Amino acid sequence: MTIEYKISIIETNQYQNTANYLEKWEQIALKKKETTTPKEKPLFEDAALTCQDIAKKLKEPSKKFFSAVYASLDKEGIIQGIALIKIGNFYSKDPSKTKTYLNLCYLATNPESLRAKGVGSSLMKHLIAQSSQAKLEGIYLESGPTAKTFYQKKFAFKELKHPLNAQDGIKQDGPHPMLL
Repeated sequence: MTIEYKISIIETNQYQNTANYLEKWEQIALKKKETTTPKEKPLFEDAALTCQDIAKKLKEPSKKFFSAVYASLDKEGIIQGIALIKIGNFYSKDPSKTKTYLNLCYLATNPESLRAKGVGSSLMKHLIAQSSQAKLEGIYLESGPTAKTFYQKKFAFKELKHPLNAQDGIKQDGPHPMLL
């Protein structure tokens, strides 16, 4: 059974409410981490840290870490997933080779629907369509080890040996830089 999600942009005046969701998700993930199998513990630990990071970013939107926030809403209109993105240029020594990518800064889902519910996939499909529609070079992200397979198997992201030479405030220190 496929669950349908509506993708919506979160407006600035809703950042605080969205941060509250993420703080709740962080607590759920931490509880699940304590009660799950050893194999699943890193997944919930990463989920908790990601939720914590996104909540902090949403509380400081003036720092311009991201340019848009997307939410995946269930049929009741409740947020089940969040994606923070930034459109950024990746520069080359040759200015004619500068390319513009959609940078997926963060993606988090409600820990209650962390796997096999389609929340993360719905957000990614939307972002891929947006990137294509805007005629960007592709999508760049930096993934932790627990989400790396999701991006590679579901969406054919390729792991890069090194992060792209990023400017415009796009972070460069992720453990697994990937490109679609």
